[in-house]
Amino acid sequence: AAWAPDPAAAAGLVESGVPHLYAGVVEGLGLVGPLVVPGGSACAGCLELRASEEDPARPRLLAQLRSGRSSGVPACDTALATTVAGLTALHALAFLDGGVPVSVGARTRLSLAGLDTAVQRVEPHPRCPCSRARGPEGGRADRTTPTSQGRPERGAHV
Repeated sequence: AAWAPDPAAAAGLVESGVPHLYAGVVEGLGLVGPLVVPGGSACAGCLELRASEEDPARPRLLAQLRSGRSSGVPACDTALATTVAGLTALHALAFLDGGVPVSVGARTRLSLAGLDTAVQRVEPHPRCPCSRARGPEGGRADRTTPTSQGRPERGAHV
């Protein structure tokens, strides 16, 4: 689900040091981020661990959602989906051009219910495997640091 990305689906990207950006729409809620820079920012596992600490029933809910018994594509608003797609492209292109969009270490929520947006910080979780790739100061590990021109290493995908 867009609001709860599966860390297992991106484990290979994190282990390989490939940056990736989460985005999606579920009914009237759009989400962009986090943009995961392995060794330099939080990942889907960090999101899941923090959310599970706040809601002990969350792992059971996620198991049901990820069971594969879903029927069809979840409903979403077309205008919201278009907005999320554009915002996602904007964040990806900014990153590829050497910038650091707000989605690195955060996720933006767009809600039709209240016609509002909010940015939620996403901090690395100390129990998440991605934390092992972080440097001793909590910064980026050498293998994932962008090149001196501020661009991601060759072959990075978003």
